[in-house]
Amino acid sequence: MPYIKNRIRDPLYNLIEFRANELENVLWDVIQTREFQRLRRIKQLGFSEFVYPGATHTRFSHCIGTFHIARRLLGIIERESDAFKQIPGQATLAASLLHDLGHGPFSHAFEEVGKRRNIKAIDHEHISNKLIREGAIADTLNKFSRNFSDSVAQVIGDQDDIYSAVVSGGFDADRLDYMQRDRLMTGTYLGTVDLEWLLSNLEVGKVSFALENETPSTRETLVLNHKGIYASEAYIMNLFHMYPSVYFHKTTRCMEKLFTELMLCIMNEIDSGGGKKVNLPAKHCLIRFAKNPDKIENILALDDTIIWGAIDQLKHSENRNISNLSARLANRKIFKCIKKDIKSELLPRVSTPEEKTKLREAFTDLKRQVEAWNLAQRDNCDNLILFDELDRAPYKPALESKKASDRIWLQNNGEIDLLENHSSFLQHVEPFWTARAYVSEADNEAARFFVGILADWHKKLL
Repeated sequence: MPYIKNRIRDPLYNLIEFRANELENVLWDVIQTREFQRLRRIKQLGFSEFVYPGATHTRFSHCIGTFHIARRLLGIIERESDAFKQIPGQATLAASLLHDLGHGPFSHAFEEVGKRRNIKAIDHEHISNKLIREGAIADTLNKFSRNFSDSVAQVIGDQDDIYSAVVSGGFDADRLDYMQRDRLMTGTYLGTVDLEWLLSNLEVGKVSFALENETPSTRETLVLNHKGIYASEAYIMNLFHMYPSVYFHKTTRCMEKLFTELMLCIMNEIDSGGGKKVNLPAKHCLIRFAKNPDKIENILALDDTIIWGAIDQLKHSENRNISNLSARLANRKIFKCIKKDIKSELLPRVSTPEEKTKLREAFTDLKRQVEAWNLAQRDNCDNLILFDELDRAPYKPALESKKASDRIWLQNNGEIDLLENHSSFLQHVEPFWTARAYVSEADNEAARFFVGILADWHKKLL
């Protein structure tokens, strides 16, 4: 049977081709599986469409785009490396397509439910690994070669070589796609990537890398030549700016917090009352998940459309919190952010080690008091304080990484070194850090309580 060329029209790259060869025909079959098609119903940016109406793109389109970029990166490795191996390269191409398989509804907001309830199964990397190694996707992959599914899963895991750099690295296909795609769909001019220049200045080089107190080892990875240094700095800076502007936008984050609280209320109601007040049929996906959240099949039954489809019924729940939170999500009646710079309110000037220690102590106590307040208000979600702490470094120091492929390497005059050692921008830019508190009304009891805590700590620290 002859191999077939398949094509997908993409708003970012125009045509993405799946070539007429055995591997890419198998990957086309993988796309047709139920598990992969589910990604059409999970938005890439979760609730960001409530801020940027165009941000309705999905994990499905992102995975296809990541596959497209990964093939270009692999082309560089095949051209530049004498040690290119076909099977690892093929596994890497498959891994780029499948790296986001395990995401749940509203992605990272759903994972927060798992953290709050200590449900280890709710982790997209764990679920992705399981889906690649077992079931329909594994069966399809293994038609290409025996145990091919295991090779694909290893690329996404802790593997540290030039192939893992394609899927999870300094210039990986994942970031190179979502930065461009998220910029396009949100309409922002942040997140710009000089893709063609970066790719044209990528080479293969041998680097010496080790974690602290370990013996360095030499391995091949992707490196930039000196002509790419400014484009790489712009890439890092633009990704850094996407966080406060898009990914950490206060409205998006508040919607995520409300969704998390709604899911927790549903699960608590089922724990205490069996779910009679939830107002969903006993066989509904949400009910099945809440009763047995460790079962992966129950997690995979959920997506964004399932949640939105249940919202109208949840609005009529006999549980006041469930009905309230559902109505807020449906009508975008979100909590309001207290207009206080929490860090500055606690301690206006932070420069010495002693001042930083004081701020950490105050912040820890602040969170403790908020948690105690919320515990006392659990029967009335309108009195909750939704606390949000956010941080993002522009670029992680080398010693924080466990893999050489996570770093960006620069080749100059025959020497290969870490980019941060040659970039004054990376050496001086400060990490982004902020903390926010959301309350249902601007001047209710919860707001007054929170502002009072800030004022008390402000007096102690001065």
